[in-house]
Amino acid sequence: MTYDLNALLAEMGQAGTRLNQIDACEANAGNISVTVPTTGQEADIFRHVEPYALPTAVPALRGRTVLMSGSQQRLRDIADSPTAIVAAIVIDHDGSAVVRSAENRAFARPTSEANSHLAVHNDRVGRHPVGVHAVVHAHAPYTTTLSHQFSGSGADPREFTRQIMRWEPELVVHVPNGIGFLPFEVPGSKRLEAASVAGLRDASIVAWAKHGVLARSDKGPLGAVDVIEFIETGARFHVTARLAGSTATGLTDDELAAIIDAFSIETTVF
Repeated sequence: MTYDLNALLAEMGQAGTRLNQIDACEANAGNISVTVPTTGQEADIFRHVEPYALPTAVPALRGRTVLMSGSQQRLRDIADSPTAIVAAIVIDHDGSAVVRSAENRAFARPTSEANSHLAVHNDRVGRHPVGVHAVVHAHAPYTTTLSHQFSGSGADPREFTRQIMRWEPELVVHVPNGIGFLPFEVPGSKRLEAASVAGLRDASIVAWAKHGVLARSDKGPLGAVDVIEFIETGARFHVTARLAGSTATGLTDDELAAIIDAFSIETTVF
């Protein structure tokens, strides 16, 4: 199957717009990437080429292209000028890589979180025969607020996802494995990269404690943003209830069990 890079760039723009609408990418925060098998369209869209030292080993991405937002760029600007904001990292079959960019390039380099993006792509593509795969990092405000509250609590990490998942019946349907919780690590670090890879093997989204969220999807950038939006909605309900002085805890175990049974959901959360 051949993928249309212009269509993927347009979808990255839609994803950036939606993240901006839910206040999850203030200023130049957040980053988006999507990988597909190299299409042959890269040189036509991204005419400038330079060597690229891969920040992590990605053997499963040989023969693939990774479209990635540039460092210090606003995700909300992708829709209006995708080639100014997005780089194309092209990885050859011999493992060498280049960064391709357009003449209107506005960034100096791909996002500083490139190592985590590439590592998650590599792990997913290496374990599953996917064509398209997207990774999105955002500063989802309510989910991030809860990660601050949860950090250092000593509670079972599964309780982080349970307190979010209880607030809406659809959450366990659309995000059956919930959100993983990763303790704080320095942004862009190898420790954060390794934790993200491990966390996203069993879930489609993880919280980077005191920082934001990282989501992945085999359905492209909008699929990853949908996952973020589902989880952020549950977190918003939880925070709003507490601010209103409510002690409600959301759906009961029996109510959740009924939903899981009715939709034949496979989940490790409840």
